[in-house]
Amino acid sequence: MARCYAPRRGMDGVAAGACAYPDRAMKTERPCSRQTCREPAVATLTYVYADSMAVLGPLVAKAEPHSYDLCELHAERLSAPQGWSVLRISAPDDAAAGPRLRGL
Repeated sequence: MARCYAPRRGMDGVAAGACAYPDRAMKTERPCSRQTCREPAVATLTYVYADSMAVLGPLVAKAEPHSYDLCELHAERLSAPQGWSVLRISAPDDAAAGPRLRGL
């Protein structure tokens, strides 16, 4: 379900419930960061430049400006530049996860 950026307002200025701009509704799932990909993101990629390492882990709760959200296909195909390593962190099993960690 999408939230609306600009709810339609009635004559009294109170939100009337419908979205004034339905094409601008916020999406609840983030898309893949690849230019032409419209698949939903399932993993987050960050770079640790000091260690020449690309870290690919589960999708974080909040999008960060220096990370990239990738769909399943692009996460599987990820490779690092020569001299760099890729650290793949898998998502914990739901049964053994305990409290959800946010923003990692």
